[in-house]
Amino acid sequence: MEKLQSFFESDRAKGLRGFHGMRRQAFETPERTHTGEFNACIADALKNGYATRSPESGLFYVVMTTTGANVQDALQPLALQKPWVFDLNECKNQRAWAPYVPFILCVAEKDHLWAFIRGGLYMLVLVELDTLAQIAIDSGYEAKLDPNNEKYFLRLQFPGADGTVGISSQLLARIGMECVSSKWAVLAAIETIKRGVEAIAAEDAGRAT
Repeated sequence: MEKLQSFFESDRAKGLRGFHGMRRQAFETPERTHTGEFNACIADALKNGYATRSPESGLFYVVMTTTGANVQDALQPLALQKPWVFDLNECKNQRAWAPYVPFILCVAEKDHLWAFIRGGLYMLVLVELDTLAQIAIDSGYEAKLDPNNEKYFLRLQFPGADGTVGISSQLLARIGMECVSSKWAVLAAIETIKRGVEAIAAEDAGRAT
């Protein structure tokens, strides 16, 4: 509790959750979400039985009513290759949204939220994994997917780092659980890792002198 309190007061802690040194820093890149597209998808589904929206390449929102299209009919036009699937109904039923902001807060209309809670709406968020790697590649990094590593399946090569560095899957899951932009999630993670690599290099240089 003392370590946690220290973290809250100073944004720094030693030994918290097993980390030798922990420091909280704000992202320089402003957070970007697609809650508007998500809510538009819900509204369209209630009118037409089902709806899909793709606010970014490789990111899809799918909403269906109980009387609309089945899952296969809704997903077939998307031609997904290696999707990361977020079944929000299952997360709701299992109360499995920790440690994220509860995704029900992304639903703007109370009637839409009530329809989802009582089971009248089925919601999916799908992310093509190759797209996440491509975002990093387009930013100038070597990136690859490691399907055998659930916690760090997206790995990047950073100048000054030994081997590849993994981006936390828990952080990337905000794409599905909080409607954040795929591009923002990857670039924000890169920003954080880059800071860490540079800080370690600075410490090593200081000890060398």
